[in-house]
Amino acid sequence: MKVRVPASTANIGPGFDCFGLALNIYDYIEIVEGEPEDNLAYRSFKKAFQYAGISAPKVMCSISGDIPSSRGLGSSAACIIGGLSLANKYMGDILSEDEILSLAYEIEGHPDNIVPALKGGFHISYLADGRIKSTTVKVPEVLNFVIFIPDFKLSTEDARRALPQYLTYNDAVYNISRAAILVKSFITSDISLMKDAFNDKLHQVYRFPLVPGSQEIINVLEDHGCIGHFLSGSGSSIIGVFDKQPVLNDLQAEICALEHNWIVKSAKLDEIGTEII
Repeated sequence: MKVRVPASTANIGPGFDCFGLALNIYDYIEIVEGEPEDNLAYRSFKKAFQYAGISAPKVMCSISGDIPSSRGLGSSAACIIGGLSLANKYMGDILSEDEILSLAYEIEGHPDNIVPALKGGFHISYLADGRIKSTTVKVPEVLNFVIFIPDFKLSTEDARRALPQYLTYNDAVYNISRAAILVKSFITSDISLMKDAFNDKLHQVYRFPLVPGSQEIINVLEDHGCIGHFLSGSGSSIIGVFDKQPVLNDLQAEICALEHNWIVKSAKLDEIGTEII
């Protein structure tokens, strides 16, 4: 039994801890014979059985695919959702979507990646009465997401330590307005409005300094006419948004001299989410 789970990018600039978008880059989690290995997918698999009051089978959860680890592209969310989804299928689909998300939230600690990893698409997620709730917004089909991925990892914990304990009202207002503009620009496919929508003052200003070469990447993106750019999740990947597909080889050539062996990938929105295959 195997499940395919999409990568995801969280925050999308101003939507700190609540915006998340699935990308058509995938990991595969598979149940195989063997002694259980203590990886995140198996721990999630086992947690679903514990929740259901059923003994977990002694199997391995093998992880393969193209989502790089600790680069802000939802690798942990993919393992969690993959493990829980496999367990649910193994038990005969006894868990609801809400229960899967609740278990995933207990493991991950925030909903922004896990919701699009499970459902696909772009979601605004939030907690209400202890439950994860979300609403989806259609993303214009014309958008291409160009991902710059370095060879170094940036843990969510380290990135969160870089954030200040307090924020000003001005910065909060700034982000509220940009988040609202981003949603409006997606709904209306208004590219001109989108150009102001990915800016942020809650987290990126503190996290970009943790990513050496980030300003050079941003300069390349702007030189090639991107609509906007943002740090993917807590980093270290950076994503540029285009309404036309740029020439990836040209982008790669311009960053080849940077440290950390940056690579360029293009992705589109994944609208399917997790699939048993």
